[in-house]
Amino acid sequence: IAAESVYIPEGCTVIGPSAFKDAQVKYIFLPESISDMADDALPDGITIFTPSESMFVCGWGSDSTVVSLAPAGN
Repeated sequence: IAAESVYIPEGCTVIGPSAFKDAQVKYIFLPESISDMADDALPDGITIFTPSESMFVCGWGSDSTVVSLAPAGN
């Protein structure tokens, strides 16, 4: 994949091992529907956008930045 941003569609629930291993992306936007993602699914050093602060993101792309898109106070 050679795109700056990747938007995973709502309804996707799992992202498997090495799914974006060789992807040269800077930003990945995850939907609320993601319930499981392999630790090595995402490349290192990207920015991961999530729909809520409570979304489990531990281990998803080391040296990555996680940004919650949840409204303040939620």
